[in-house]
Amino acid sequence: MRFLLPAIILLSTTGMALAQQAAGPFTLEQVVAGRRAFLVNCTNCHGVTMNGGGGGGAPALTGENFQEDWLNKSPGQLFRFVSGNMPLNFAGMLPRQTYVELTSFILAVNGARPGPRAFAGDSDVRIGAIADGKTVAAVLYGEGPYAAPPSPAKTAAKKRP
Repeated sequence: MRFLLPAIILLSTTGMALAQQAAGPFTLEQVVAGRRAFLVNCTNCHGVTMNGGGGGGAPALTGENFQEDWLNKSPGQLFRFVSGNMPLNFAGMLPRQTYVELTSFILAVNGARPGPRAFAGDSDVRIGAIADGKTVAAVLYGEGPYAAPPSPAKTAAKKRP
């Protein structure tokens, strides 16, 4: 019995450590910019909620579909796929930085946390080590820290009497 409490404490702290994932190889700013880029460039096919099935039957970019396809690959592989294949029939038409930001957004929606270093498109960490594949609604909907900052024009308009 006297060993039961230390065992419970050890198991609970070990479980908490395993549940916390390492930060992703991207910044919060890249996620916010990636969300804006996704809304402009990707929703016609992948849907606003990234469930897929839009025009052309695009795959879901969250949940089981994402887990099966990407958790054992790297952010660099995801970036190369997105930048080399999207938008469908217009692959590579977006600026490189936009693809970097889109990749960051997709990773964050799937549970990866932003970190201090910007993503450059070349990370080889396993996605499953930084993301659990479960949809993070705050990222998807641009809430809390993932909300886009107000434009300078809106900020200036609020300051006027």
